[in-house]
Amino acid sequence: MLFQSKEVYNTFAAREAVFMSKEILKADLHVHSRFSPDSLAWVWQIEEERKRKGLDYIGITDHNTLTEAAKILKKDSGTPFVLGEEVLTSDTNSRGKKIEIIGMFLQEPIAPGQTIKQTIFQINAQRGVVVIPHPFDEWRHGAGARASRAIINDCLGGIPVAIEVFNARAGKNANFLAKMLWCELRNDGVLATAGSDAHRIAEIGRGYVGLPPFQTTRQFSAALAEAKACGEVNAWGTLYQRLLNRIELAMGKTFSDLRKELSPDFNYR
Repeated sequence: MLFQSKEVYNTFAAREAVFMSKEILKADLHVHSRFSPDSLAWVWQIEEERKRKGLDYIGITDHNTLTEAAKILKKDSGTPFVLGEEVLTSDTNSRGKKIEIIGMFLQEPIAPGQTIKQTIFQINAQRGVVVIPHPFDEWRHGAGARASRAIINDCLGGIPVAIEVFNARAGKNANFLAKMLWCELRNDGVLATAGSDAHRIAEIGRGYVGLPPFQTTRQFSAALAEAKACGEVNAWGTLYQRLLNRIELAMGKTFSDLRKELSPDFNYR
């Protein structure tokens, strides 16, 4: 279903009126730490950058692990991190890339390599929130339109599910299509989220949501229902990812593998 620009404008204008009437916090809900093999940012550095940029919350969403952030949260429940995991599933998109799913508000890690349905089941078992990251950036493991709809259909009826409508590393067109998909499905209870997808400290805060305060998973879902996505497309980050993909293809190995070879004693989990 295609949307006229006026309809899209009215949808976001209505949310703007709600947004402006409440206490609003800023949350970058897609950030990678050193425990993602393609990131060099330590959790303590992320926390310093959060304070410097005036963010209230950070969503730590490392690849296939809950990492160091989980230990910090167990020691200090007041730490402004939303604990998540970006899980690589066994299902593939139209470009043959394995699809990633984010689980937010997790307590235990979810093993990669399972089907999307199995991954959703495990997120729901922890009473987490399912997030479809950069759905139309399929080269970076986005689900694409058909798989995104299938994920949402699997979640409808009790599992909180959100579309990442803005990702600072995705292109403008990919973010536009994600926003259009959310506009189509929002009346079914589908939520919207946003994040920088930061792999470097400087990227933190380039994408975020403004949303009401929250503490629990249920409050988080309710806050996302009133959230507003903000940010700027990180053209350098997009170019960086494309260059990485091409260099990895030429080398026949990923930079993650190369880092492991150069630093065999580092714990990549």
